[in-house]
Amino acid sequence: MYYLPLVTSSLGLPQPVSLPAPSSVDIQGELNALREILVNLSSLDRRKIDNAIADADEEINKPKPDKNEVGKALDRAFDYAKKAEGFASLIEKLKPHLTKTVAWLGDNWHNLLNIVNLTV
Repeated sequence: MYYLPLVTSSLGLPQPVSLPAPSSVDIQGELNALREILVNLSSLDRRKIDNAIADADEEINKPKPDKNEVGKALDRAFDYAKKAEGFASLIEKLKPHLTKTVAWLGDNWHNLLNIVNLTV
């Protein structure tokens, strides 16, 4: 079993979360939900966020999507998004969708959960 280091943030200690089975995740639905939540952010990097989400979307629609490419694109999107005004107010909405997305992405992407103050 792999343990991620607990990183504290202004939100306190990360909360442990259980991940669903990757095969149970509708990745297109989860990516759409993440996009819909992030579209509400006011950011100078709006185009960069949108482009990163579009890159993830393009990859998941391939016959054999590269999960690491999807993870990289989402990491980029959230790197910009978390700097935007109002991001903290979206964290609770993001949690269920990012949890399912991380389950689909696999062990290499558990660190994305830290963005919404979760850990496995």
